[in-house]
Order: sequence, then structure tokens, then C-alpha cells
Amino acid sequence: GKLLTCARIQTRSIPSRRT
Repeated sequence: GKLLTCARIQTRSIPSRRT
């Protein structure tokens, strides 16, 4: 389940500039 951890970190840094 390391893929989920990497995806979760990237998803957290994306929402900031997702708009």
C-alpha cells in the first residue's frame, strides 16, 4: 500500500492549485 501513500501526498499538494 505504498502507492496510496504517494498518491495521497500528491493529491494533497494538488488541491491547492487545482482551481
